[in-house]
Amino acid sequence: MDTDDRPDTLSPEEARRALGISSATYFRWLREGKLRGVRAGRRWRFPRATIEALLREPVRETEAMQRAR
Repeated sequence: MDTDDRPDTLSPEEARRALGISSATYFRWLREGKLRGVRAGRRWRFPRATIEALLREPVRETEAMQRAR
């Protein structure tokens, strides 16, 4: 089975859509280490369990939301 077809991993675009985040947030999370993938050849894959764990995290208020109060 090709690594890209494994049901336990997602492509970068699939991971971004599953998380419901913008491309900018996706790249920020990568830089910050919040989102970690694995390299499969020349492509990156994201373990489904990692994405599901991020989805279970409580929503945190951003600084801008806190200042707006």
